[in-house]
Amino acid sequence: MTINKLSRLSQPEAHQPTTDTGTPRPATGTASSSHVPPQLSGLTSLRRSGAQQAQAEGSHAASARFRSSQNIRPSTANRDPGTLTNDTNETQFFPLVSEIRSQDEQYLYVTHGTLLDNVPSITEHGLDPQHGGGRRGAASYEGMSSSDARGNLKYAHDPNISLRYSNGPANDQAKKVGVQLEARVKHGDFLSRFTDSRTAGGDGETFWRTESGGENVPAQLNDERYRQSMASAMPTDKDGKQVWSSETNQHIRPEDVRVIGVSVPAGGSVDVSKLKTHYGTDSDAD
Repeated sequence: MTINKLSRLSQPEAHQPTTDTGTPRPATGTASSSHVPPQLSGLTSLRRSGAQQAQAEGSHAASARFRSSQNIRPSTANRDPGTLTNDTNETQFFPLVSEIRSQDEQYLYVTHGTLLDNVPSITEHGLDPQHGGGRRGAASYEGMSSSDARGNLKYAHDPNISLRYSNGPANDQAKKVGVQLEARVKHGDFLSRFTDSRTAGGDGETFWRTESGGENVPAQLNDERYRQSMASAMPTDKDGKQVWSSETNQHIRPEDVRVIGVSVPAGGSVDVSKLKTHYGTDSDAD
């Protein structure tokens, strides 16, 4: 199979979205009754992208960092300091880290939204693509499983895409807490295995490719200013088009996954004291 490596240096115009007929998704809005501001509103002016820094400095040592702009933390005075409480009447996202990255000299970083209920298994076993398309993720609140997700896991390079899937459980009638995860993948594991083949994955072959269900577009699709601010941090395919979301059959180890935020339903609370917000094992953080 021909492997089409991604380039981190070219920054062409983004392609038009394709029609998605296979994947039901949460509503475009990120709150149950009104729009929650995007969790991440672009890159810092001095570190707009690892690619730009690499071009300027001749190396990939600089990291592309997204800064959190939604520091919504309703008052928790006189409460357990490990508990976050949403005192509003709509879903709220609580960032648990100060910033997230798109890439650095060693890793690419991708994000994934799921239910808090899945975190214990992920913390123990990592992110397993064999569970993709089952009832443990978006299908549990979307009402149907997704055929294009079976045997794959889907990740967003634009974190505001995966934020929809973190908010999804909280917006659902069941009002469950959602989480946004960040995973790190070594450049070689991603770039050298990236392909445009839809039949990849035979004989134990590991692949990464553009997401097939319609999410390979900016989170704010009709906002050109948003697209331009985020596009420079997205990897590009062999044709120079930005990759906003990917899917893969690669298993990601638990030490390469961390929780970067929680989505809490209206009036709900969540204990975040035991959520792993760092890479490595618990002993590495001591």
